[in-house]
Amino acid sequence: MGSLVKVYPNPVQGRGVIEYSVPVSGDVDLRVYDVSGRCVRNLVDGYRMKGYHRVVWDTRDNFGRLVSSGVYFVRMSTHRGVWSRKVVLMR
Repeated sequence: MGSLVKVYPNPVQGRGVIEYSVPVSGDVDLRVYDVSGRCVRNLVDGYRMKGYHRVVWDTRDNFGRLVSSGVYFVRMSTHRGVWSRKVVLMR
């Protein structure tokens, strides 16, 4: 079973590190959503080898604009399930 292991620091100020595990190689989708459920950033969308992975969110949206302070959710999905973590962004 895969999992979204950790998001740090939390609260995030300049950038956040997201660690996740993939027990079996396959497609991974990792996105950041705002509280209204709108996807603000696609971080991972594709095949990943099994193991632990790390990705950095620079607190920008898909258009390169800095997102505002607030609560966000990091959501990871694979064929084995969906996991999410709450992240607070402070500017």
